[in-house]
Amino acid sequence: MSYKNVGQVALLAGHSVQLSIQWGEIGEDHGAQWFMASGDGTGSALEVSAFTKVKSAVREQISVSYRGTVTNVWQNCVFSIDGGGNT
Repeated sequence: MSYKNVGQVALLAGHSVQLSIQWGEIGEDHGAQWFMASGDGTGSALEVSAFTKVKSAVREQISVSYRGTVTNVWQNCVFSIDGGGNT
């Protein structure tokens, strides 16, 4: 499964934010997943790191979420995320 232009996040130059994505109310396991930050317009340099797959118990079920950290290494910008699973 792939996705494009999810969300809209404003991030100041030199700052980082941790993002999390899940599928379904509980959090379905979609195997290996990744995402990249895609700057809106021109003039962005965004580094994505610390990919993490988190499994936890929610209402006696296993919940899965996927996390990553986006760092803005250039100038203030707005971005969305694009990503998907390994094929």
